[in-house]
Amino acid sequence: ALVGVFQFGVLVGLLNLAVVYIPSALATILFSTIPVATLLVAVLLGQERPTRLHLAGIVLTVAGVVAALGDRAGLGPGDSLLFGALATFGSVLTGAVCNVTFRKIIAGRPPIAMTAVAMAGASVALTPLSLWQAPEVSAYSAKIWIFLGIVGAMSAVAFSGWVWALKHAEASAVASWLAIGPIVAALLDRFVLGVALGPMFLLGLALVVAGLVAVALWVATGGSR
Repeated sequence: ALVGVFQFGVLVGLLNLAVVYIPSALATILFSTIPVATLLVAVLLGQERPTRLHLAGIVLTVAGVVAALGDRAGLGPGDSLLFGALATFGSVLTGAVCNVTFRKIIAGRPPIAMTAVAMAGASVALTPLSLWQAPEVSAYSAKIWIFLGIVGAMSAVAFSGWVWALKHAEASAVASWLAIGPIVAALLDRFVLGVALGPMFLLGLALVVAGLVAVALWVATGGSR
């Protein structure tokens, strides 16, 4: 339950705070370092031993996100790199610790049950804060509640997938797959909103794919390469 509070509350809250001070693309780039932070935490706790293939995969995924979103990451008037970066890296550290510690907690436990416990704990802890910050919640329209319900359901599916992945692969390997999120988001921008994608995006896409292939090979060989 405590991991749910940090995963759904602290991590997301800090990331939302970050985009108040810096562009979302820059926050995404900074957040893409989460596999690096996860690996550092795992190594410090003696849970992982990185190899060249493993490190190459992580570096490639981070470089891919930078290449894909770098042209959107410029600071604008009123932005604060210091506060935005601090909030983002606080979110990164929270996620890294959750990745590593939760992997041990879920050993031998079903993903759906662990998702239910984590989300229930987060709901109990965060509901009072939510009501305090948004007292007009009772006036929300049906469309807003439907949208929130869809987001909640998608979060449950994503969290269950994350739990399942942590049961079958090292924490830093699982964290590396977060790089696919901004790539998919950019593709949706292109096909839904018509946002143009330049050659740097294609380079970033290629780097992310190459990095994930390297990480997958590392996992498939039992971390021996």
